[in-house]
Amino acid sequence: MTRSIPLLILVLIASEGFSQCTNTFQYPSFEVVASSYNDTVTISNVSYAGDYAIIREMAQGETYEISSNNPNDYLTIREADDTSILLSHGPAPLSFTANTIDRISVHINLITPSCGTINEARTTRIVCTSCEGTPPKIGIRSTEPEATLDVDGEIKLGDSQRPPQAGMIRWNSTTSDFEGHNGEQWISLTKANSSSWGAISNATVNENQKIVADNPEFDFEFGSSVAFEGDYAVIGAPQFSEFQESWGIGDAYIFHRENDTWVQTQKISANDAVTNDRFGCSVDISGDYIAIGSNYANIGSNASQGAVYIFKRTLNTWSQINKLVASDGLSYDWFGSDVSLDGATLCVSAPTHGSDNHGAVYIYKRNGSSWTETTKLSPTTSDFANVGSSIDLQNNYLMIGAPGVNVSSNTAQGKVFVYTYNGASWSLQDEITADDGVAQDRFGSSVAIDNLNAVIGAPNRDVGSYTNQGVAYIYTRSGSNWNLVNSVNAAEGEAYHFFGDVVDISGDEIVIGSDNYDHLGNSFQGAAYLFEKISSTKVIRKSKALASDGNKNHYYGCAIHMSDDLLFIGAKNADGDNGRGAVYILTKN
Repeated sequence: MTRSIPLLILVLIASEGFSQCTNTFQYPSFEVVASSYNDTVTISNVSYAGDYAIIREMAQGETYEISSNNPNDYLTIREADDTSILLSHGPAPLSFTANTIDRISVHINLITPSCGTINEARTTRIVCTSCEGTPPKIGIRSTEPEATLDVDGEIKLGDSQRPPQAGMIRWNSTTSDFEGHNGEQWISLTKANSSSWGAISNATVNENQKIVADNPEFDFEFGSSVAFEGDYAVIGAPQFSEFQESWGIGDAYIFHRENDTWVQTQKISANDAVTNDRFGCSVDISGDYIAIGSNYANIGSNASQGAVYIFKRTLNTWSQINKLVASDGLSYDWFGSDVSLDGATLCVSAPTHGSDNHGAVYIYKRNGSSWTETTKLSPTTSDFANVGSSIDLQNNYLMIGAPGVNVSSNTAQGKVFVYTYNGASWSLQDEITADDGVAQDRFGSSVAIDNLNAVIGAPNRDVGSYTNQGVAYIYTRSGSNWNLVNSVNAAEGEAYHFFGDVVDISGDEIVIGSDNYDHLGNSFQGAAYLFEKISSTKVIRKSKALASDGNKNHYYGCAIHMSDDLLFIGAKNADGDNGRGAVYILTKN
């Protein structure tokens, strides 16, 4: 992936007779953690003029002094997450008070020549001048303690009987687990907790099983879409072709869980499939029915109008029973780009329906084995809104993402529409926008709902200087209103990772895909992040999932489906050099 090099254009401000320097920097040379005590921390012994360092975890309200052993240095301090914000500058040593900012970037230049960068290595340091002194070190069976508490021997923890506070640790004899308190609740410190996805906070988890299609073809994007319910799973492969000259016919694969192992039992295809239909671009399952989107299917003379195929299970065999098309479908509607099936109700998106790509969502009701179009939802909004780019239906609540919606003067900031069904008709309950949204965020590119909770992705949101790093927003419903709990992003994310391009939620647990994530030099390897809502205002990160055999261009996290104790993650270009695709299955401990 090409990384952008931010050009920091600094405003000239007088400070002790010197102008603020203007330079181009690529990446920080150093990153250090500041001390909250009055002790000196070395930033680097090999700093050069032209370098800059990131200093994080500064104590709020405290004053820090940054120094250099080169008396001819000039320092510029900026907010690390938004380098357009100047905080201080001047000759070293330079003081700075950390009010509301806990991460800063420190840029080094020479005074003479002005803003010069050619100089020898120097030692740079930071000290909290207003902090209290370093606490004494206490040793237990240690004559020269090296920490505040240095124990040479065993420590036994008992159940805590006092009111819990953040930072406390205890042994929970009921669950036989070590726990730490985060200020809100006790959290397992091990992988033994049965409610965990097999990881402690910020740890990495890997799959319990990897499944691939029993098919010799390559580059057919198995894992582009995934859904499961009970002991059945359906996985889409929209690029599948029986012959290399007919790419993109598409198919889907049925897997059945047998003794906790998922086994392929059937491959299903449209009975009228032709080249470039992309059957399997979207899938969902509910009871004995499966819905499969084929968004590039030609309908009559309408190119890429799109269709949805319904399959029904009899015993252990799935057979096609219906083909659905929109009653007012047009060319390039891409009907079937997303499907959401819940009982006898099916919702189908057509995100480019209309001459202006306004988009629409069609709702079908099942009577026996027949499906009838009953409603078309196309909320009034801006042109190129792409209504229905993402949809999710649960218990008479339908969430519709429209990432192309303009909000005030912000082009394509994005919006989400929430509809409810009263047994006879659908009505608009709420319209959700990100309070901090800006143009081109494409909020609503992904949506997921589970009872009172919902998660919405804005994969094109910039984070600091990282373009299109991506953000996800978590909401909870109170009455008819959806209230923001918090927004999250990947702390290690970078530009064009598109965090939030795919999301899912189960209860208070949230999974967010970032299929463009670069890992250890592997561009587009992909990752999935697990979070948990622990209160009405707080969401914590639990773990990050990576494929055990992940490699570049695998796009792990391109499709996700989550339940209480099971998580399917698609990687549409995995499986070695063949690029056939794979799905990785995670289960809780």
